[in-house]
Amino acid sequence: MPVQKVKDFLGYSMSLYVHEKKPQYFGMSMFNHDILENMPDVSLREDDVILCSYPKSGCHWVFEICRLLISGRTTADKVDKEQFMMEVSNRFGNDDISDLPSPRLLNNHEFFENQPKDILKKGVKVIHVYRNPKDVAVSFFYHHNRIPPYEYKNPDFC
Repeated sequence: MPVQKVKDFLGYSMSLYVHEKKPQYFGMSMFNHDILENMPDVSLREDDVILCSYPKSGCHWVFEICRLLISGRTTADKVDKEQFMMEVSNRFGNDDISDLPSPRLLNNHEFFENQPKDILKKGVKVIHVYRNPKDVAVSFFYHHNRIPPYEYKNPDFC
């Protein structure tokens, strides 16, 4: 059940992970399904900063700015942003977010009710990125048409 073909309003489908506990939520099929299902139980540190946004809202841009602010420098080392994405984290491998040094700038695309409970318990700083929904829809459409693992095929796409 987790990875399903989900149809859009035109009837075209794409492969997405459907939450088992909350079927109204979707995630990229390549994301860590355990993290997606158990995001509220992910342990955070008091000095963490969580960057939350709907996909394609400009979080990569904001992530880079925040990295510079946290480091106190005007240039930052090149890093793979995905290692800071909570949904991509592998709790049992080398890409585990718990291995990252503090302060951690973590990123996820989950709704508020699926955020780690530690955000409220530990007073973790949260940055919410909001972008014009029309711009998000256009960016989301082009992003999903160009990335093969989504398996989204729209014949009207040029």
